[in-house]
Amino acid sequence: MKLHRIAVPLEKPFYYSSRLLSSAKKIFLVTFLLLFLLYGNANIKTATGNAGTGWGNASNWSPSGVPQNGDTAFVPSGITISVKGQIYSIPYPTIVIKIFGTLDFDPSGKIDLSSAGVIGIFYGAHLTTNGTSSEIITIGGIVKFNGQTDGDLTGPKYASASTGITPSGFFPGVLAIRLLSFNYKIVDQKVDLMWTAVEESDQDKYEVQRSDDSENWEVLSIILPKGLPDETLSYLFEDAPAANKINFYRLNLKSIDGSNKYSKVLAVNPHNASSAHAIFPNPVNSFAKLQWADMNEKEIIINVLNNSGKRVITKTVTTGNFTSLDVNQLPNGIYNVLFIINKELKSSALMLVKK
Repeated sequence: MKLHRIAVPLEKPFYYSSRLLSSAKKIFLVTFLLLFLLYGNANIKTATGNAGTGWGNASNWSPSGVPQNGDTAFVPSGITISVKGQIYSIPYPTIVIKIFGTLDFDPSGKIDLSSAGVIGIFYGAHLTTNGTSSEIITIGGIVKFNGQTDGDLTGPKYASASTGITPSGFFPGVLAIRLLSFNYKIVDQKVDLMWTAVEESDQDKYEVQRSDDSENWEVLSIILPKGLPDETLSYLFEDAPAANKINFYRLNLKSIDGSNKYSKVLAVNPHNASSAHAIFPNPVNSFAKLQWADMNEKEIIINVLNNSGKRVITKTVTTGNFTSLDVNQLPNGIYNVLFIINKELKSSALMLVKK
């Protein structure tokens, strides 16, 4: 078993999941996610110090320059940057602020963002204040934070145009791993599971799971990510199943709040890597499982034809490389199963229904 970790810088948006919020808050959370998807991948300005006027000092940012419209402002863990005086004027900019360190407000410190601006305070991060009413954050003209009313805030929390008015301007939010890809390759009858993810927290973890039937799962390994914000991490996990059969794999992305998020399921037979398809069991009496070669997430249309050439089942699969097929309504007989991609027949197989 081998595990490799490679970090490659990449600018990507945030993905938030919620604790047990009310339905209304969940709606707000969806809005927050959309805003991050729209604006979280712009130019990144990273806070590096807190000299002079703090936020308003161009030399405290890398690359140099105070964050402007369309930017993502990133405050790393261990960094404090202070807001002194009013930073922005009309028209207010659209900025995504990601706080992993400390955003500190001095008296009369004010940040005004457009209605599309977003602020996220992550685990272990802080928004601090001197407790005066002149320390303000507004989004779309609405006060989201007031130093006197709100006091210090500790993440995870976020504010957007859809959240409330101070003292309810920031809603609770939990950062979750965002999986970018999950695939496999077969090397010497071993399965190399490969995935990439972004927006990891060091409190999250991956469970690598395997199943014989895609229903009952065992945990092969627990992997703790150590990624940094705005980095893509690539992983490789090697498995060597002994039996010559279909093995199912998935990832369980476990967040600090206890929530689980599952990847797509991969169906793999490392001892028959050259096969374009597989049907099992075959003969089948109720449900058949169909597996095909990795098609890079392309849409697959499966047509089942009877011995007269009439189509009796059609099914579209948009993710993964296997599916279940209900044949309970089919009479006994031999059927031709067609695998169609982009209106082109790629492979076919015979299936015997016997009850």
